[in-house]
Amino acid sequence: MGNPKLSVIVPVYNVEEHLKRCLDSLRCQNYPNLEFVLVDDGSTDGSGRICDEYAAVDARFQVIHQENAGAASARNTGLNAATGERIGFVDSDDYIEPDMYSYLLELAQRHNADIVQCGLLWEEGDRQEICNTAEREMCITLDEPIPTELWKYFANSSSNKLFSRERIGSKKFNSAFIIGEDFLFNLQVLSDSHKVVLGTKAAYHYVQNTNSVCHTAVNSTTLESMRNMLLYAEKLFASRESLTRFCKDQRLNNNFDICSKLVCAEMASQYTELVDTIRQEMRMLWHTGYETRALSLKEKIKCFLIGYGWGIYRFGLPKWKKWVLSKQKVR
Repeated sequence: MGNPKLSVIVPVYNVEEHLKRCLDSLRCQNYPNLEFVLVDDGSTDGSGRICDEYAAVDARFQVIHQENAGAASARNTGLNAATGERIGFVDSDDYIEPDMYSYLLELAQRHNADIVQCGLLWEEGDRQEICNTAEREMCITLDEPIPTELWKYFANSSSNKLFSRERIGSKKFNSAFIIGEDFLFNLQVLSDSHKVVLGTKAAYHYVQNTNSVCHTAVNSTTLESMRNMLLYAEKLFASRESLTRFCKDQRLNNNFDICSKLVCAEMASQYTELVDTIRQEMRMLWHTGYETRALSLKEKIKCFLIGYGWGIYRFGLPKWKKWVLSKQKVR
């Protein structure tokens, strides 16, 4: 099988504080045939200069500077420039273990898989949590219906994966969604693939940066991007029952998240139309039952309170979160 070229695409925007850690983790990869495509998306700090410095001393790095157009556009620019047989993505404020790509390629070659995934090390300050890491190595054939065990560990992020370039084909990241565009890309490649492998090794450090898009203040654009993407995906994959069911599950989780964020930020009154739409969905769900899976008791309670006890939910949720936080501090 040899050592096929792997292309790693890194969108870069105003991450001067974290960028060297990311690029150093790429330089330290123990796999011998890599190219790193750094796309400087109009950075206004020193990020572009740092990219150029790494390219000047390591021929594996190439840098593309473009006007700011968002992460999706930057990844698409990288896809156009990449020459590898398999494609990976790394966010520029994250970093990876030295053997991540050798590990992923070994999985891909051993199973002849189109998509392979390692686990995530979720990091926020001194806290670290392993997630999206399979308890055992799982090789899943993507027939219809897709086995439900895939969704237990399959991460929304594209950054802990290695994709077959053939399966990516002409697919691109959709710039219409500033949150959720990588999730949609994953599903598009998945819908055209035959086999995916979920690994047991957590090798990607997913760092929670307060300056990232996912941590910006609540606003209509960021709040509704994921929801709109999931509604779009449900229509896009209407002929693939398993993908549609998964998107509906994710939309339920996203509805819970939206309501929680609005209440905790005391902004629900500013988004009455969105809240009313979600509350109507919850009331329908309460009466008809959830079609894709059984809801947990906690989910049933949230569904009922959002649908029929909104005042109780708005009053009780901040107090409940405060109580949970106090218990965590005691520990």
